Amino acid sequence: MKLRKSSLFSAVAGTLMLVAAFAPRAEAVTGGLQYYFDFNTEANNTSADVTPLTSRAVGSFGGTYPLKQTSLTNGQAGLNLFSGNGAGAGLTVKTSTGTLVNAFDADIAGGALRLRSNNSSGLDNCFTIGPMNFTGLENISISFALMGGGVKGFQSLQLAYSTNNVNFTNFGGTISMAGLTTYTLESKNLPTVTNGASTLYISFCFSGASDSGVSTASFIDNIQITAKVPEPTTAVSGVLAVLAVFGLCWSQRRCLIESLRFRRA
Repeated sequence: MKLRKSSLFSAVAGTLMLVAAFAPRAEAVTGGLQYYFDFNTEANNTSADVTPLTSRAVGSFGGTYPLKQTSLTNGQAGLNLFSGNGAGAGLTVKTSTGTLVNAFDADIAGGALRLRSNNSSGLDNCFTIGPMNFTGLENISISFALMGGGVKGFQSLQLAYSTNNVNFTNFGGTISMAGLTTYTLESKNLPTVTNGASTLYISFCFSGASDSGVSTASFIDNIQITAKVPEPTTAVSGVLAVLAVFGLCWSQRRCLIESLRFRRA
């Protein structure tokens, strides 16, 4: 009888250890907001053409939010650059032009990123955010507040992603900026192929401008990039449950056989 209890205990313990070892878990990965640009800490007329802008860091808002840091740089794969430095630049931070639309937590409406075309022929001007790490995460999405610059300013925005900062693929469709005279919330989901990407870049390419003046500038603010921790895989959990039941049944079968042998003896 002692042998039977010992064998049963060992089988149950072994099965539980197997389940614990292979059960899906998130390790230290945390979902929610991963990267955030609010343009509130830069000085007026700071140009991204000179130095890349940096996203807000962990603890910026007094909490333990999983805010990582990355950069916002001029152009897409080194092309389609905004031009100029300082007040005359096409890609500059302007204080007191921000919004609370899509602001994170208790953030304030401070600065925003001002976007001016460097030509009048409708060509693309782009900026890129990255690299970003989404290892262990899925369902990546991006949202931001966007305001257009009138009939002569940028008329459309196209988002694209890349894993090498060289080859970019468009996603989310073209965002129309015509008539956006106030800040409007825009949100797009990235393709599932980006799930778990250890290196990811997202570019913003603006086009359709016929004037490069200050009065036709567009603005973007409060860029949030979020992701989720994957749910435990149902299929794997089911297999582990079957293995657990099989282990118990096999153990009981052996215990029954040994018990019958003991009685016959």
